Amino acid sequence: MANEMMKAALAYENQGYSVIPLVPRGKIPLIPSWVQYQITRATREEIGAWWRLWPEANLGIVTGDISGICVIDCDSPEAATAIKPTLGDMADVGVAATGKGFHLYYAHTVKLGNRAGVKPQVDFRGDGGYVVAPPSIHATGKVYEWVKPINGHLRELPPEFVRAMTAPALRLVQSPAEGFAKPKFDTAGALAGLPVGQRDEGIFKLACKLRRADVPYETALELCEQAAANCQPKFDNARRKVDQAYKYSPGHGQQAQVGDQASFWPEPLTASAFLDKTVGGEQWLWDNAIPINATSMIAGQPRTGKSTLALNLALAISRGVRFLGRDCTQANACYVSIDNSDTEFRAIADRLGVTAGDNLWVHTGKVPDRAVDWISEHVVKAGIKFLVVDTYQRFFSIKNINDAQECIDKMGPLDFRAKELGIHVCYLHHAGKGDQKSGDPTQTAALGSIAIKGMVPWYLQYSRVGSGQRILTSDFRGGKNFDQVFLEQDRKTGWTVIGGNLEDALVHDCAPKILDLLTDEPELTEAQIQGAVEARALYVSKALRRLFQDDHVGRSGVGKRGDPFKYFKVNRLGEEPGTELRKVAQLRDYIK
Repeated sequence: MANEMMKAALAYENQGYSVIPLVPRGKIPLIPSWVQYQITRATREEIGAWWRLWPEANLGIVTGDISGICVIDCDSPEAATAIKPTLGDMADVGVAATGKGFHLYYAHTVKLGNRAGVKPQVDFRGDGGYVVAPPSIHATGKVYEWVKPINGHLRELPPEFVRAMTAPALRLVQSPAEGFAKPKFDTAGALAGLPVGQRDEGIFKLACKLRRADVPYETALELCEQAAANCQPKFDNARRKVDQAYKYSPGHGQQAQVGDQASFWPEPLTASAFLDKTVGGEQWLWDNAIPINATSMIAGQPRTGKSTLALNLALAISRGVRFLGRDCTQANACYVSIDNSDTEFRAIADRLGVTAGDNLWVHTGKVPDRAVDWISEHVVKAGIKFLVVDTYQRFFSIKNINDAQECIDKMGPLDFRAKELGIHVCYLHHAGKGDQKSGDPTQTAALGSIAIKGMVPWYLQYSRVGSGQRILTSDFRGGKNFDQVFLEQDRKTGWTVIGGNLEDALVHDCAPKILDLLTDEPELTEAQIQGAVEARALYVSKALRRLFQDDHVGRSGVGKRGDPFKYFKVNRLGEEPGTELRKVAQLRDYIK
């Protein structure tokens, strides 16, 4: 399909059409600005470079004078049937099937701008517009295709349709909540320029509409400045209006209205259609833990090792190798680290063995301007499928982490974009200290509003127990959970590996304490050791027995009443205490 897209784009260029790349399975331009291609067509070299960079990109044709075409957009087969009497003879009209309806291609002979709602479910794309062209792929998965290809000669727009375009349009929609009709914003009219008295409100409404459509800031600014320049006289405050509109998340304050085709008004699916749509289940980047088109969170106390764990996961995905006993699907990964400096992050990367050949992208330091748009551009450019954001609060500049609405508003746009682009976003977030004496990692919780955890269906908690043993547990809405898994670093590779379960971690934590105690006290009974080490007696006893089995401690006495065993430290050259204990623990599979 990627080669087909490039071939189609070059074929359109050969026919004299101005071509631009669009987001895969979407309608948003991938390039920072497409306005220049209303004036000058892209070269074949530019087109080739775009589709080599974005091989899955959809294909857009700029309408109007630059391409010599204009398009009537019928949003459904019923709309196409209803407008047919107005259009008359369909000879020499190009017809393309879209995701939901049809595009009707005509020759551009009259200067007409874009217009929504010319007729019910019928829009028009002329000067200042573009359309998604075959063989692009709709968000539903349906392929745009030619029903009747353009044969080199196109018919002019029917006079009756031109009259409908130039006449005052019906701007009323039914609103049962209000009981009366409500005027609809004229986007094409605003782009063409507004008179004195309408400029301030009109440019702001235009910016708000672009924001609701999730149009990138730079594109919205360019369109609004173009509209401001067309005003009589010119309007000088377009940037301020765009900045005001882009303070809000897409869709903020928007209410759907019956009959308003610009609003989101979906038809519920039948059970049969829904089951067909969802067949196949999740596609995993990390088996049963990290799916594509979703978001996750790793929450943990400061200095628990969240960054090391997340980078290790990103590296495993970038290489397509197993991590913590689960398969990873090879995919490009990106790590955005706001919490670490270049030096700090390089130290983590060196420990994990990151190489120049890894399919891994990194940004450290300041949060980029218009961060969601920045991520979108680089995700598409590099073909990234797994993105780590470290940390959640600093990346979104959240002022009050306990304010549920602020957290939702800041997080929502990137969540929406992740699903649109087909990527997984993994947020890192700080958790509270919890109850360390109990050794229960469930006692820790992500800082701030409970809405934060509620917004991520794939939640992992990374906790410290005892004197610093790391425990991973999870709360997934699908897949397969991690149940209090003890993690440690492999001394040879630096990678995070499974060391056992929670009990193993707590037993492991007791071993060095016992050895330190026996360094100062040459011989002690088991009861004396249990009393001196701050941990449950069960864990102390198990650690003591493993140390004895590994020949790290010896004992004297017969082990009977009146003559109990007395334990002492055995100094062995060339081996660190606890080595054999770790070997035994690593043989077990505690995920199953």
